[in-house]
Amino acid sequence: MDLILEIAGGTIDTAEIQVGHEPELEQEITLDFDFVRRRCGFDIPDRTIEEILGSLELDVSRHENRDMEVYWTVRIPSFRTDLETPIDLVEEVVRIHGTDKIPEATVVSRGLDADDDRQVVFNRLAADFLVGQYFNECFNYSLRSGEELKKWFSNAGIDSLRLSNPLSSDQSHLRWSLIPGLLDVLRLNRHRKTGGTRFFERGRTFRELDGAVVEVVTLAFVILNADDERAWKMREPADFFTAKNLVLNLSRMAGFDMSEEEISPVPLTNSAWQEGHSAKLGDLSRGAEARLGLLNLALLKAYGLEGTVVGGILEVLPEQLSRTPPRKTFRPFSVYPAAERDLSLLVPSREQAETVRRKLEAFGRHATGDKFALENVEVFDLYEGKGVPEGSKSLAFSLVFRAVDRTLTEEEVNTVFAGIQDAVSNQTDYRIRK
Repeated sequence: MDLILEIAGGTIDTAEIQVGHEPELEQEITLDFDFVRRRCGFDIPDRTIEEILGSLELDVSRHENRDMEVYWTVRIPSFRTDLETPIDLVEEVVRIHGTDKIPEATVVSRGLDADDDRQVVFNRLAADFLVGQYFNECFNYSLRSGEELKKWFSNAGIDSLRLSNPLSSDQSHLRWSLIPGLLDVLRLNRHRKTGGTRFFERGRTFRELDGAVVEVVTLAFVILNADDERAWKMREPADFFTAKNLVLNLSRMAGFDMSEEEISPVPLTNSAWQEGHSAKLGDLSRGAEARLGLLNLALLKAYGLEGTVVGGILEVLPEQLSRTPPRKTFRPFSVYPAAERDLSLLVPSREQAETVRRKLEAFGRHATGDKFALENVEVFDLYEGKGVPEGSKSLAFSLVFRAVDRTLTEEEVNTVFAGIQDAVSNQTDYRIRK
């Protein structure tokens, strides 16, 4: 100030000027005394509440609104900054009134009787099952590169899965499948020589369905049959049927029994899978879809993996997985012995054994009716060679019959077996081998 008066020619004005104001530290809380009683759980008279608040140097004033409803305004002094909401005042009332004056009452605890979410249950069951099959779980990034998508799958869906502003070129697209991430894990473990050859992952992937991109619940696994594996006693390498057995078990956990699908496995021609050694089960538009078998050998070699890799992937729509599965009921098993018959058929070479098996099951159910049951139909032999016409193959099936209430007689089993053979001869182009 002295410099302004001395150098700048300033003068002192005797008028006082005030700008702004001191912060208001006091506040008001609107309080309903019924709210206090509800929170306390017992009755406290209005007069008592007013006295307690007044004893804490809180200014309490009573008001009525237009509907004649009574409420109180409590003015909070600046030194009580801890009081900000009505529940804070309830705590003060209980503290001063005395917790020893709270009357005894029966405690009511509302239990939560709700099932876990079906997706959580499925993920837990699937993980426990695969860990029991010597798999290790992986957790990979949900973003992959566009080049990988083109290489392993196709150009379809490239644009719809691309991020508008990716952070890096190798994480530019939403993942279409869990398989590439699992192959990264396989390759890393091969380079590090950890010995890990079985891995699985749970997560979300994105598929195009009816022209729109949908998010699906996905579980995938891979098994490496390494060429350089050494052991005192080698195990049988994993193959298509290994993957099929795993996928069928996982589908049952998800509430979809794909072993009972009316459609047969469809061979895959997708670039990620080896043609002739892979198949598709189900259809995503119907709720669930699985792809399984041998992965493309050329792509694996270019990827840096020696040996064969068997994999499987199960995809389920979230809304389908959230459905409550039908409750399983116990059916008493029969204590009576079974009767077995073998049936050998000549079928076209390209006819799938599962298709033939299901037809025999249908013929058997029709022939037995409600008299007894065709308990099981299972293929036990495949032959192609001398004595079998070109373009055909021989499949041998075991048929197991059983009754719940008696031992089957030779005559009734032979009658039903003859009916099945007649149905095969009259309704299919298969030939029975004598």
